[in-house]
Amino acid sequence: MAAMWYPIIGLLLLMLPLGPSSAIKFPLIGNVYPDGHFYATLQIGKPLKPYFLDIDTGSNLTWLECEHPDHGCKGCNQRTPHPYYKPAAHNLMVRCDSWICAQLRKDQPGSPQCPNSDPHRCHYDIQYVSGRSKGDLANDMIFINRRDDMNYVFGCGYEQEEPLEQPSPPAVDGILGLGRGSVGFVAQLKAQKKIVRNVIGHCLSIHGNGNLYIGDFRLPPGDVTWAPMSTSLPYYSPGPATLLYDEQPIRGSPAFTTVFDSGATYTYMPGQIYNGLVSKVDFKPQCTLMPIHLNR
Repeated sequence: MAAMWYPIIGLLLLMLPLGPSSAIKFPLIGNVYPDGHFYATLQIGKPLKPYFLDIDTGSNLTWLECEHPDHGCKGCNQRTPHPYYKPAAHNLMVRCDSWICAQLRKDQPGSPQCPNSDPHRCHYDIQYVSGRSKGDLANDMIFINRRDDMNYVFGCGYEQEEPLEQPSPPAVDGILGLGRGSVGFVAQLKAQKKIVRNVIGHCLSIHGNGNLYIGDFRLPPGDVTWAPMSTSLPYYSPGPATLLYDEQPIRGSPAFTTVFDSGATYTYMPGQIYNGLVSKVDFKPQCTLMPIHLNR
């Protein structure tokens, strides 16, 4: 699973101003290689149950693989670390004409419009770089900071599509949407006054794992390099960039918008720019391969 497609710059550190309470800290598990993802644990439901969620600044909606009462769980990961989320009927009564459903369609333009045949449920449809998730919005309790709870709206993902080239999906239960949209995790925390300062931080160790910070946390001066983010885009971006090779722009390479995306541990770039880079690089073997004969 990865974030929605834009030309993406890999994220090592994200400290972004998004302006009531202390910081929320989530320990992260994962690495760039070989797992290729980082996840946090969120306690959801009554009674509370733990779920592992891939952190993703490139998308907005949080969702879980879900045992839907009407649709089951089609194409779901068979090796999720926990049983599928099973909502009660009242958890799925997020109306299609509600304000948060309208915000969902704004944040995720591919989500369906309100059908007259099913006005009592809000449907979502998210296309990622690798895979796709469809489902209904659910409303349930989550537990944060080991001492507080809140109502949280997220997706009950009852239909998943994974790419054929990904034979072993990450062993997580869903996605934690950290994007800038109104249905995102941070936006809902702010709306319910669980945080004061709109800042999120994604800090990684060279040994893997790390921490996710949300809210009014402080780091010593000099420990962080701050980069201004565009305020006109719906995702985290420092703005347009040009790829240079040997201090010269790649021929025919237009400026492209970069996106900080914690849902992708590799750097992606448009094919035109990548091909231009490859044409300029003279690949030379750094070692000699020696044939090995095995005696059987």
